[in-house]
Amino acid sequence: MKKVAALFLSMVLLGCSTEPQHAGTTSHFNIPQFVDDLVLNMSGQKLTVSKTFTLNGNTETKKINPIDSAFWARELSRLKEIDLNAPQYRDNLIITNQPDSLSNLQVRVYTLKEQKNIPLQSLAIYYLQEPAEIRQVKLELATNNFIASTKTSCALWLNRYGDKLLIDSLKITGADDMILQAARSYRATSKTVW
Repeated sequence: MKKVAALFLSMVLLGCSTEPQHAGTTSHFNIPQFVDDLVLNMSGQKLTVSKTFTLNGNTETKKINPIDSAFWARELSRLKEIDLNAPQYRDNLIITNQPDSLSNLQVRVYTLKEQKNIPLQSLAIYYLQEPAEIRQVKLELATNNFIASTKTSCALWLNRYGDKLLIDSLKITGADDMILQAARSYRATSKTVW
């Protein structure tokens, strides 16, 4: 009898979870994990990146080699900030799926039902037949408060090489206007040289 009681008690304890359960919530695409996977995939490659940066009309281009994981972690940091499973996004998303009119890709677009002072304006994920076969990610961010007004666009192009999804290029454009600082516009493009 003691063995049965101990077995029952252990089953009850193992069945209990300390993680809160949200009834009816959906798990969305895990962008931070996706970025971590990309950084890991890119860090083992012996590649050169051609990076062009333009600030207020002044352009500088340089080739970077070797590329380490810290480079890609910095480049993708804006994308990694977006966690669609965080509370501010979880039940606040409108998701549409449609074919891309300019290619053979499908597009999953995430927009917000209510803005709620969240920087994300829209997120579009372009993929082949399966959502795991991502080929492009586009992101629009904006903030507007008494200190600053910013707008940033990010476009990431990917391709599968062998069994790894790798970055072909990344383009970030934006503009900001802050108090006590001149307005600026910028564009950064990182292209992988194969």
